[in-house]
Amino acid sequence: MPTKFSYPPYDYDVAVIGAGPAGMTAAIRTRWVKSYKAVPCSTVIFDKAGLGGLAKWRSCMLTGPSFHLMGADVVGRFRKDIEDLEIPLILSRVIKLEMDGAIKIIHTDAGETIRTLAVIIATGFRSLCNEQDYLKQIAITYMGYEFFEELLNNFFSMEGRQTALIVGNEFTRNLVDLIEACNRGRHAVIYLIDSNAADTPFPAAAGSVLPGKIIRYEGQGALEGVRVLLKGGEERFIPCKKVLLDYNSYELSPRYDFDSAALKKDARGFIEVDREMQTSLPGVYAAGDVTGLYATVGRSIGDGIVAGFSAYKRLFKLKFNCEPCLFAYAAQDVKITPGFKDLPRPAKNLRPKLLVSAENAARIAAEYGGKRNGIDAFLSSCNGVKTITEHLKDRSLEENELFDFIEFLLTKKAVALHL
Repeated sequence: MPTKFSYPPYDYDVAVIGAGPAGMTAAIRTRWVKSYKAVPCSTVIFDKAGLGGLAKWRSCMLTGPSFHLMGADVVGRFRKDIEDLEIPLILSRVIKLEMDGAIKIIHTDAGETIRTLAVIIATGFRSLCNEQDYLKQIAITYMGYEFFEELLNNFFSMEGRQTALIVGNEFTRNLVDLIEACNRGRHAVIYLIDSNAADTPFPAAAGSVLPGKIIRYEGQGALEGVRVLLKGGEERFIPCKKVLLDYNSYELSPRYDFDSAALKKDARGFIEVDREMQTSLPGVYAAGDVTGLYATVGRSIGDGIVAGFSAYKRLFKLKFNCEPCLFAYAAQDVKITPGFKDLPRPAKNLRPKLLVSAENAARIAAEYGGKRNGIDAFLSSCNGVKTITEHLKDRSLEENELFDFIEFLLTKKAVALHL
């Protein structure tokens, strides 16, 4: 059955913003829906800090009363899936999102412009950069509140007079008295307030207060300072040996690098979603800490899976005008008859897009056999721009063989079908 709408060519079916546990599992589940036949989405991930998010830090783990899995171990499993599935990762920060049209347009700090059908926002409480390189010099507020005093005493136990940078938002005001008590005037304190709020009043006794955000940590071997982008657009280097990230404040109100005003949010500023991780905008989903529920690795993984399936289901219905067969994740009341197929025959106005490297494509083609010259010609132009009709006009493959080969590629999770 033909699709209802005609779309201009776009780059990917799904863009995932953020590569922590929620973002990684969302990307995997749009690309690898199930072990049997499924139509993969073409998926891209954006994260300036690379794969893993907070889960690759020493303090994050998947826990229960009798077990714990370190976050880095969990991330390693997801990283392998992403590499095996050849999901591209763009090491840039998303600074603008155009979300209101059928095609979502993503702009990055590196000047890239990417067009997609769906977006999954999994940015966590705040975006990361290269914190992973300086974890010994970075402290974060976590665990119970009564632990904060010990944390800050350790944080300020530096020899000589140093500069300490405290990064947070308007809620970091709750720590000012404790910070002063633990510091006892020994070190210079600078507060970098990275907030969504237009006005962030701070206690007069707090010392230097700058509105802005960290864009890069710098230093040879050990931290020597941070480069920050101030609210007015000025870039500045702040020499310092220690940084405290007040994640407690971001759990009260997250920080977005892009204009999120079009999305419905709760009173604290977290993105509101329904049980399928759908936001207030069609085709835009959110998962993990950015939705404001319990901040756990396990929940983020589950949210990512749900968001991935939900985005997949929406795109499948757009392409095939029917529900995807997701058994056993989501059973359907379907009458099963001889010759039943999970996948409908693709409409000729769909645009095949190869999802694997040329080397893997050649291996898959060799496994398939068939008219090798025609298959090679098809693979070389399988770019998500040419429709199946246009491929058939090339006369390199007959119609039945082209459809058979596309189905074979689908079973190998090697091709997506763009609108």
